[in-house]
Amino acid sequence: NQVRSAGNREAWYQMAGEIRKDIVVRLLIATSLASPLIERVGALPFVFHLWGTTSFGKTVSLMVAMSVWGNPESGCLTRSMNMTQNAMARTASFLYNLPFGADELQQIRSRWDNFDNLIMYLTEGIDKGRAKARGGIEELKTWRNCFIFTGEEPITKDNSGGGTKNRVIEVEVTKPIYESGYMVANTVRENYGWAGKEFIDFVKQISVEELRIRYKRIFDEIMQKCDTTDKQAYSMALILLADNLSCSCIFPEDTPIRVEQVSKYLHSNKAVDVSERAYEWVISWIAVNKNRFDENQTGEIWGKVIGEYVYVIKEILVEHLRKNGFEYSAVIRKWAENGHIAVSSENKFTHQVRMMGSKPRCVKINIDSVNGLGVEVDENPPEEFIQPEIKF
Repeated sequence: NQVRSAGNREAWYQMAGEIRKDIVVRLLIATSLASPLIERVGALPFVFHLWGTTSFGKTVSLMVAMSVWGNPESGCLTRSMNMTQNAMARTASFLYNLPFGADELQQIRSRWDNFDNLIMYLTEGIDKGRAKARGGIEELKTWRNCFIFTGEEPITKDNSGGGTKNRVIEVEVTKPIYESGYMVANTVRENYGWAGKEFIDFVKQISVEELRIRYKRIFDEIMQKCDTTDKQAYSMALILLADNLSCSCIFPEDTPIRVEQVSKYLHSNKAVDVSERAYEWVISWIAVNKNRFDENQTGEIWGKVIGEYVYVIKEILVEHLRKNGFEYSAVIRKWAENGHIAVSSENKFTHQVRMMGSKPRCVKINIDSVNGLGVEVDENPPEEFIQPEIKF
């Protein structure tokens, strides 16, 4: 009932043409148009998350994006995030190719330690299997669309998995988007559903092969010009492809978005790499807890500093990594490959070091392999088992 046209076509086009001069609004409209291209080019669902302080125009922007296809009013094509995972799956399955737009992510914060599981579930594009009470299996629900969310905080965290980071395009709003969000909201409430139909009519004239060629060309340009992962590039390439197509049929007066304009919205390889984020966390953790690595201090001792290395008792490191969302076994090998730790002569990740009258197994962490983390080391390190002065 809500996927339809209403009001005056020119009123929507005039308003959209003006507000899409803002890159954030333009990306939202392009993301909305990109949703039906996902299945056509063989891509995966992804999440576009707009976040920032309240009253900056995030809800209005979501309404603008959903007005491409129909009624953007809350409870129509725009939904609240205050729904269960099962409800999200049923809604996504019903929409199938149309974008899933939901507002106020923080409403479900209390249900999740983080949103990683939710993101992975939604972007897989398939519901979990369910058995029927009388035997047999319910038909699996699937979807091939994008998800447009808004909220007051990022949807991924510092300890989010690389797979989660890869599947999300996050854009922070740092200032009000509209001079009068009230006027924009009222315009899209009364005039909507024109652009989507015209976009689909145009895309249907382009062969799948041609669409995929154009998609791959944009993807290759992103990978060449940006420090990002292939999955981030795939999602952004879809958005840029949709914007490119919209400039041919909906907004002919505009030129397509350039890759350089969106590079700042892509997660870098380092930001996606869990091992690098875990290593940076460990360096900060050592600095904050420097007294734990000084045998002359009272209380627990977690290790010791020798030259440019910090020897951390393995059990202590495993425990604190896990408390902060990182798994030792998932990062330790990559640390060794990147020179963040030193391996033993037996090619093991731990070393036996004498401290406090015992020789526990420790991970030998190189605190000098990353610059700019606020850690200083003595230029003339002392002999192997002599406790040096700790400098941070």
